[in-house]
Amino acid sequence: MRRLIPVAIVIPLAAAAVAGQAPPGWQWQPIEGASATAFALRWRHGFDDDAPQECGAALAMAECRLARARRAVPERVQSGVQVADDATVAFVLARPADVAAAVRFCQVLLDDHAAVDDDLAAAAIARAALAADDADWLYPGPVLRGRARRTLLAGPAARGVAGSAAAVQALSPAHLRRLLRAPVAVEGVVVGAVDEAVRLAVAGLRLPTVPATPRPAWRLADHPLPTPVFAPHPRVDGPFVALAFAVPADADLAALAVGVEVARARAARDLPLRRGEAQARAPLVGWSWLHGDPVLMFCRRGANGEDPERPMAELDRLVADLVARAPTEAECDTAIRTLRAESGLGPGPPGLEAEALPGRAVALALAGLRRLHDADATAVTPAAAQRALAAVCAPDRAFRGGLLPLARRR
Repeated sequence: MRRLIPVAIVIPLAAAAVAGQAPPGWQWQPIEGASATAFALRWRHGFDDDAPQECGAALAMAECRLARARRAVPERVQSGVQVADDATVAFVLARPADVAAAVRFCQVLLDDHAAVDDDLAAAAIARAALAADDADWLYPGPVLRGRARRTLLAGPAARGVAGSAAAVQALSPAHLRRLLRAPVAVEGVVVGAVDEAVRLAVAGLRLPTVPATPRPAWRLADHPLPTPVFAPHPRVDGPFVALAFAVPADADLAALAVGVEVARARAARDLPLRRGEAQARAPLVGWSWLHGDPVLMFCRRGANGEDPERPMAELDRLVADLVARAPTEAECDTAIRTLRAESGLGPGPPGLEAEALPGRAVALALAGLRRLHDADATAVTPAAAQRALAAVCAPDRAFRGGLLPLARRR
């Protein structure tokens, strides 16, 4: 049965839309010449909000919402979902003729009291469990990041990057439905072609509002760090090593973000990618301001048959250089431009291709949660970027570990 929205709610929202103002809970960014519109919805619930015995349920919930919407709105609109530590973001991309379908898609995404049958819930649980297992075992980069998190952090953040496969598998469809019905605040973003028809359509979408509660910052582990652990792994044919550091919650994150972009540029210049690094989801420098990562990780693949200490020494030299040598003005300027583009800060470039709109919508949704501002990035100086990296990359607080090929039988 069609759900009716009270007139008292529709009228002020529609008036705001016609006036060109975003309704409460919505942000929009019109882009001149855009040929499509991307909608993003951000729930204030991520992996860190899961109970310990349900670690990874946030992804099962996200997969369930997405599957429910795809079933209800079979029109050809592109959609997807991302789960971060403290948020879940779903997006849908529509050409002008499909805007009405995209709005219906968002309505279904938002209706967590809609019926969810056991088959749909079980499939969502299975997909989330597989993602958690892949992150903890299949791909070297996430495997090492999960081990670094468990070593460097305490509390909900000390876990695999996608939760626990065992915990997700233990969820029942009935329990997943109960989790979905828990009230969570949702906010929205619209990017791209935004005309009055889009504004009026958005005005009819009601976003749940839940009083904000203070979120505890991630905690650093207070135990002594272990000696480097290089463990055999059946999925690698050369050593993969990681050097990781916890990021204190009170760090200068804008300056660190610029410093990390400088680190990526130097790593790309001095440490050319080796075979398998991209497929392993093991970037040379891994950290995201947008995602609020609590761990900065450097990762390197060694040559086949190489001692793992050699790629680890490459990472040590990279970090030592970053700490000792401040970025030049040119490095800093390039880093800031890259960071602004990746974070969706500043106006969208005219004529942005449709395929790029979902990424920008997701970035804006996360930037809003973290209260990232263009001025914060552009104000970072080379000295500030160096200080931020030096404050995080303390050698005595580093995680060192790696994955090694299994010993071959002669």
